[in-house]
Amino acid sequence: MMRAMPLALTPAQLDRAVTVSTEALRPGADLDWSVTAQGLTWSCRFTAEHMAGCHLGYALLVTGRRQERYLPMDLVLDDDADVPGIIDGLQGTGALLSSVLTTAPAEVVVWHPYGMADLSAVAGMGIIETLVHTWDITMALGLAFDPDADLCRSTLARMFPEVPADDDPWQSLLWATGRAELADRPRRPRWKWTNDLSAGSQPAA
Repeated sequence: MMRAMPLALTPAQLDRAVTVSTEALRPGADLDWSVTAQGLTWSCRFTAEHMAGCHLGYALLVTGRRQERYLPMDLVLDDDADVPGIIDGLQGTGALLSSVLTTAPAEVVVWHPYGMADLSAVAGMGIIETLVHTWDITMALGLAFDPDADLCRSTLARMFPEVPADDDPWQSLLWATGRAELADRPRRPRWKWTNDLSAGSQPAA
């Protein structure tokens, strides 16, 4: 069954994604984050750095009103950053992106490689990067991670409207991002979300 109308995503939903992410990661603060994240060539530490960099990069797209290219800067962890500090950093960069989305004029549209993005799409981009890379890390470290079904369902509806509705929206989101196979669908070899500007017209409940 395909969805008739994708829903808009909000800063509050991004906040929820960051909260469930950091709650899942904190029990692993004493583990070895130099190990390779699930399905990636990056370490868990670098994957977390990438997540924080996405939050910052997306925030700068909005504050800079970018119409082409990212701003020429990036987030880099201190060499001596410990894991609790890295997790605090994820919480902070997620809150930064959420605050930027909350205060930006509703009509703002910014550049992204996948297409021009309204604020709903930027929120969705932040949610996807947060949830799927948290899964990459938790799988490598043996930690539990099972985000809210409603959050996953809304993210699928806005960012992957071609993905059929499913009884387990988290597994469907993992499938949509090339991280899992489902009983009726092999793993996706390639994937990307949509920033379609026509997709964000209805606010999510």
